[in-house]
Amino acid sequence: MAGHLMRIGHLGKEASPEARAAYREDHRRAELAGPHELPRGFTYVREHERGM
Repeated sequence: MAGHLMRIGHLGKEASPEARAAYREDHRRAELAGPHELPRGFTYVREHERGM
């Protein structure tokens, strides 16, 4: 499963500094266009195996 954004703004939560850093790192590594900052109201879930 690839890393992905998860909406959390409706829960009144904000992304952790670790999630922000992981997003910046993965976004740059993938050489994606656009800002390397998480959109407001979202967090980032790194690539992982389900159930782990």
